Amino acid sequence: QVTFELYVGAVDLTANGLTGSQAFVVAGLPFNSNADQFTGGVVSNGNGINYTGDTVYLRLARNTAEIQLGTFTSGTGSNESVVTVTQFNNGNRLVYGTIVYTTT
Repeated sequence: QVTFELYVGAVDLTANGLTGSQAFVVAGLPFNSNADQFTGGVVSNGNGINYTGDTVYLRLARNTAEIQLGTFTSGTGSNESVVTVTQFNNGNRLVYGTIVYTTT
């Protein structure tokens, strides 16, 4: 289980080598996820993220150590996409999240 609080102040993330279209990830988990399954998690607070849809969630792809923030429209599942650096950039962003995953 990984639980985190992520705060990004009023800094320009693209000034530090990131590009706006890159997926915003929480990297550096201690273990890679299981190669046979995808994993989803929950965001209990996602203040300040500029996204399409009405739900923010966490996902961990197979055999990775990076959590992506994703969005979709509740009820229909439409507009599913990852949160990009542009959507997370230049403002006081705060995310609380929890994800439980199986390791390799």
